[in-house]
Amino acid sequence: MNDDNITKLVYDIDNMFAKYIETYHISPLVLSSILLARMMRMNDACESGKEFRQILSEAPDRKPVEQESLSLH
Repeated sequence: MNDDNITKLVYDIDNMFAKYIETYHISPLVLSSILLARMMRMNDACESGKEFRQILSEAPDRKPVEQESLSLH
């Protein structure tokens, strides 16, 4: 997957998240909790749960590449 495809995927995911927040009238925190739980279960089922949890444990120490906010409009 090249950088252009990754960028497109990221923006598509951001738009999908914004749509879910509007459609289901839930907060970003609630949606994030649901998504995180689903990603953890998916990785456990695919036997990559240990690695996924390692990535999560290192994430707070990383600086974001660029700051962007979700557009809810």
